[in-house]
Order: sequence, then C-alpha cells, then structure tokens
Amino acid sequence: MKKISVLATSALLLASLFAAGPSTAIEQPPKAPDTPADAPAYDPKVAAPKPGDLTWAEVAKVGQSLGTFTEETLKNQISKEVAAPASLSAIAGASGQRCTIDTGNVYKRTSGSIFPYGTVGGHPKTTCNVLMISISQTTSLYKTVWWGLQRVAGPFNSFNQGQASLIQTSPEVICADLRESTFRMFVRSTGTFPTRAVGSASAWEGATLKCGTK
Repeated sequence: MKKISVLATSALLLASLFAAGPSTAIEQPPKAPDTPADAPAYDPKVAAPKPGDLTWAEVAKVGQSLGTFTEETLKNQISKEVAAPASLSAIAGASGQRCTIDTGNVYKRTSGSIFPYGTVGGHPKTTCNVLMISISQTTSLYKTVWWGLQRVAGPFNSFNQGQASLIQTSPEVICADLRESTFRMFVRSTGTFPTRAVGSASAWEGATLKCGTK
C-alpha cells in the first residue's frame, strides 16, 4: 500500500505539472519529484509518463539495491528481489548454484547500419554454473527525460530450458536522428534451479549516444 500511495502521489504531482499553463513553465520550469541534479531540463514537448515508463520517484526506488539475491523456493514465494544499478547482478541457489546477469554495454549496434541513423541496443546475458530447468529474461530500453525514464523499446522476452545461459540479441531501438540521448537498459532474469528453487535478479546499464528517438 505504501508503494501504491507513493506512486499515486507522484502521478498526481506530475499531472499537475503538465496541466500548468505556458506562462508558469516559462517563469518557473516544473520539476518532477525526486529529480536528480543531472536530469535533463524541463521540455514541454516531452509527453507525460505512460504505463511502462518510470518517474524519478520510481527510479529512486529501483536504485536502492544490494545487487545480491537469495533463492526463492516454491514453498516460499515471497520475493526478495531488488534491482541492481550495475552491469552485474547475481541469483543464488542451493549448494553454491548461481546465475549472474551481465548486461554488457549499451551501444550503437553495427547491425543497425541498415537504418539511416542506426540503432542502439545491447546483448544482455544470464550465465549459470549449472544446467537450469529454465531461464527467462526480460529487457527494456529507456531514455532519460525531465520527469524520469521514458521507455523507447521493449519489453523483449526470452526463455529457454535445460541450458546454463541465455543471451538476447533483440533489444534495440531505431534512431530517428542524431540528437544526443542518455539511455538505460534494464534486464530482469528469473531461473529455476535443478533443486526447483526459483531465483530472480535485475540489473541495468546506461550510455549517452547520438541517437534521437520519436
């Protein structure tokens, strides 16, 4: 209930900011709750947050992380997940069984050269030290705007069984021009160990690149 209340308050505050008249924006540019010092300046042309986007208040919660995950058994489905603001995050299972998310870099992809301005994306990978019953991975790409993170591509979902790793090559966004944008790629992985214990972890990586999006 506390999380819902916080998010609802943030949504109401953002709605009031977007409802402000032009003169108000000129005299005192709106500022979203929990805006970091290096956030982009207010831009009235940026659309309001939509489902799947992250306001700065939500980003701040995602950033509260230890980066380590304990196993989640089928008998105890209470999630112990936190999202790691780093390229590596671990899922721990029984008897030293372990999986690690490696986001890799967010970069201008060579394969995107077929488009006039290229593409931006990555190849996030989950690697385990044992053959897993199953691994699933979900990745989304965001760009930084004045009120938070606007999703520009995804979620990209992948799944396999009986493997020790899973890599995604699909996460990417097509550049509309060469404006400079700051991107973040969030990756969430869930794995079922041979013991049937289930673990999950999240991690993100970012980069500033010459790739404007619509």
